[in-house]
Amino acid sequence: MNLRNLPRALPRALALGLLVLTAACSTPTVTLTPEDAVGTAVAETLTAATPFAGQPADTQAVETPQAPTEPLPTLNSGARALVVANGAPQAQVDALTAVVNELASSAGLSVESKAELNPGDLDAGVRAVVLAAAPVNLDQLLQAGPETQFVVISPNDLTQQAANLSVIRADAASEYFLAGYIAELLTGTVAPVALLPADAPDLALMQDGFLTGARFFCGACRLLPNFENMSPIVVSLPAGSSAEAWNEAIAPAAKFGLDIVYLPAEAATPELVSLLAANAQRVIGNFAPPAELAGKWVATVRADAAESLRGLWPDLMAGNGGQRLSARVAVTDIAAQWLTPGRQRLVTETRERLETGEVSPREEQ
Repeated sequence: MNLRNLPRALPRALALGLLVLTAACSTPTVTLTPEDAVGTAVAETLTAATPFAGQPADTQAVETPQAPTEPLPTLNSGARALVVANGAPQAQVDALTAVVNELASSAGLSVESKAELNPGDLDAGVRAVVLAAAPVNLDQLLQAGPETQFVVISPNDLTQQAANLSVIRADAASEYFLAGYIAELLTGTVAPVALLPADAPDLALMQDGFLTGARFFCGACRLLPNFENMSPIVVSLPAGSSAEAWNEAIAPAAKFGLDIVYLPAEAATPELVSLLAANAQRVIGNFAPPAELAGKWVATVRADAAESLRGLWPDLMAGNGGQRLSARVAVTDIAAQWLTPGRQRLVTETRERLETGEVSPREEQ
């Protein structure tokens, strides 16, 4: 090449090189025959419809209809516990219901309350039935619910025996005994007085239990020369009696003063509560203290089947029935200035002896 022509030849060479480089990097254009076009279309259709292994499917192009899904049942779906009043006092039913609600919740059960129970009310979802009183159709219920655990609260033991039947014996005699024991434990030189409803069906049990508990503590107090103001006293009138009638009936016992008075719920009318608020020094009862007696209340002493049920519940949920228990007598609403820790230990020891049968609430007449 002539060196004189180099300036004009150099741009042409550069342009030619750039053209060659562009052609090498671009995709070549292929012209298909009609037969080749048809084959390619068929191949693309098959590839979209049936992807081979390792090739992801086009989820937007192919939609598979999905069957509606049902919600998964919970473990205890429909499982429940029943609380049956069966004519028991409402306060007792309420106490049982409160405990069953708490226990059932931790076990994933719902709770239903019923006035009475029929065999047709039982199904596979009923895990436990708590009866506040023994029903007349207990045998039929046990047969209708062989997989259900039954608990009956009763003042007496039951003749029925079954693997799915447990009985909590709520013996009111132990309650009255411990109330009499506490009354005599706290009194000084003035006899404790029990105000009992004369028309109560268990009046004899109340009276015997209270006197036996008081005498159990004081021992030979009745033999002392001044036993008139030392030995426990019982005054009874119909539950609906007026304050004037109670005041007149109490007068002989109150001539030395009213230091410790035992007042069961069956006799606790508003009139009698007001009378004690004005005249008694200290009061023991088997119910929650009314506001008028707030500064005079020593303790609430009550046979508490609900607490026994709390201890029994794990066995019921495990299917272990057929047990017989005695309701523990609970001592609550304690005024520690009178029922001191040392005296509380004495009460606890006596309660335990009642529970084991070492001490009988009817031991002494």
